[in-house]
Amino acid sequence: MQQNTISKKFWLCLLFLAVILLIINSAFFHQKINLIVFFVFSLSGIFIFTFLLKFYSAKLLLIQSGIEHNQEGINIIAVENKKNQEQAMAVKLKITRYDNLKKLVEDLNQSLKLEIVIRVLSSTVYTLISNSAGVALFYLVDSQQQKLNLVYSMKDDAELVVLSKEGDLFDQWVLRHSSQLIIENLKNDFRFDVDSMGKEEMRSVLSLISSPLISNHSLLGLLRLESKKNNFFDQDDLRFLALVSDLGAVAMENSLLFQKTQELAIHDDLTALYTRGYFIDRLKDEVRRAQRLDQDLSLMMIDIDFFKQYNDKFGHMMGDLVIFLSNTMINLVI
Repeated sequence: MQQNTISKKFWLCLLFLAVILLIINSAFFHQKINLIVFFVFSLSGIFIFTFLLKFYSAKLLLIQSGIEHNQEGINIIAVENKKNQEQAMAVKLKITRYDNLKKLVEDLNQSLKLEIVIRVLSSTVYTLISNSAGVALFYLVDSQQQKLNLVYSMKDDAELVVLSKEGDLFDQWVLRHSSQLIIENLKNDFRFDVDSMGKEEMRSVLSLISSPLISNHSLLGLLRLESKKNNFFDQDDLRFLALVSDLGAVAMENSLLFQKTQELAIHDDLTALYTRGYFIDRLKDEVRRAQRLDQDLSLMMIDIDFFKQYNDKFGHMMGDLVIFLSNTMINLVI
């Protein structure tokens, strides 16, 4: 590079000197310019001009190459910067989600009512994962009949009606396998035969995640999020849903135990009838309500014929069985 600069300066000086000599020779000495000298100087000028043109052309190409190289570097940096921004947003989203786990635990600990636990779990995942878009469904598992019952739903479309109250093809898969499910694009997922689903079960679903709520190897429920958009959910969403489901399973087990304790407190464990204390409390409440609303109140009493003789003859255990069967028959009729 330094040699090119020196060479360029040399040829410029030589050309300038030749022009000065021609001017002096013509102006001061009033001599005619020799054609040979003029030709030599002209040829020298053309040669110098050609050299300078090539020099600047090469330098221009070098500059353009440098610009292209720099632009390529800028593009690479821009791509990396965009990727870093996306990663930063993803990390920020994870931090926001996991920060809300503390609030979720606090909300779950505030109540032992099953309805409140279900509502808190559904609203948490619907807000943090789905951004309040799409549909959130919560199913409880009937352990005796091994079927699902839809107990709570959240949706962005108020006119949308979920007709499959016992779950669809995807919910049955989760119930059968007791494992998490993610469908990023339903059109490309060949695990499920969507054509076999009835029209009443079909909704505009292209992406979904679902996680079972399992406690002590017992399936308690199922929490599902779905969207009308492809690739709306990813593996991070499924992991967070599974984490919330694990926390929810513990809270649900506590709620079910509390509910069972309440039922045992007001039911006789032998006959499954309400206890005398609960009957008196409910009777007082109904009397006050009838008085407040100025309504009539009726009380029906049923007697079992020859129950005392049966009880004395076959014993109290058989007598309790008669009462239990009578209660079962009444509940089936009324």
